[in-house]
Amino acid sequence: EKFDRDPRVYLAQLSIPDGVITDIHKDQSGNFWLIHPQQGLIKYNNSTHNTTIIRKRSDLTNGIISAFSEDSEGNLWIVYQNGTIEKMGGRTNTVIYSNSALKNYNKSSLLNYNLFIDSDNELWIHVADDPRGVFYFKPSSNVLLPINKETARVRLNTNIVTGVLQGSDGKIWIGTD
Repeated sequence: EKFDRDPRVYLAQLSIPDGVITDIHKDQSGNFWLIHPQQGLIKYNNSTHNTTIIRKRSDLTNGIISAFSEDSEGNLWIVYQNGTIEKMGGRTNTVIYSNSALKNYNKSSLLNYNLFIDSDNELWIHVADDPRGVFYFKPSSNVLLPINKETARVRLNTNIVTGVLQGSDGKIWIGTD
């Protein structure tokens, strides 16, 4: 492999518009998904070498996509900067679920969310380098549970979360500063 600090030529060969790519994910089928703040959500099919803008920025009523991840069923979960959470069918590329609990909790503040999906297809959302703790979202019951150093049942040692992972034993690990 060759590393080039200026990826514009390579991206143009893949029909990916010039601009900043803020996140990338390889799905279970081998497709690449990219967040392009100016264009929206882009899918590059590694088999056919076709590039498609799946969620055009101009069509996104919730604004800029902040984070996304794939669940165990192949669906994509999207978190927008305003806090809206959407589930997009992996095969249909259409929105099949939307929730504004996080948006309402954070009063539509535009934030740089990060997203982790555990083995039960439950979402763990945090804002990098921002003292808000972590948010646990259970889609099956529409429950959004903030977890921070002030919460009673589950408590963090600090509200700055740097990452969330799941161990092989199923336990959720939350990294803090």
